[in-house]
Amino acid sequence: MNHPRRLTALFRKVLSTLNEAQRRWLVGREALRRGRGGIERMVEASGLSKPTILKGIRELGAKRKLAVEGGRVRKPGGGRKPIEDRDPHITRLLEQVMAESTVGDPMSPLKCEEIARPENKPFQSV
Repeated sequence: MNHPRRLTALFRKVLSTLNEAQRRWLVGREALRRGRGGIERMVEASGLSKPTILKGIRELGAKRKLAVEGGRVRKPGGGRKPIEDRDPHITRLLEQVMAESTVGDPMSPLKCEEIARPENKPFQSV
C-alpha cells in the first residue's frame, strides 16, 4: 500500500469526502506519523499545500476542541466578497462593454461578444 500512485489515489478518494478542516487534520496526522519527510510525501499524495498541512499539524497540537460547531467550517460572512459589493459600478461598466460589442439578435438573452484579441481590451489601466 506504500506505492505512491495507490497512496495518492486512496488519499484523494478519502479526502474528497471530508470538509477542509478534516482534510487538514487527517493529512497533518499522516505527515507526523511518517516522520522525517512526511510533509513532503503528504503534499504529493494529498495535493494539499505545505502551509495547509502545517496548519493542520498546528491545529492538532493546540489544546482546543477540533470539532466544527453548527456544521459550518467557516464563520458566517467568511470568504471572498462578491465583486458587485467591492465595486458597485462594475455591472454598469460590463453592460456598457456588452452594448458596444454585442452581435446577433439584441432581443435574445444569449449575447455573442466580438472581444477576442488583446488589442480590443475594454478596460485600460488608469
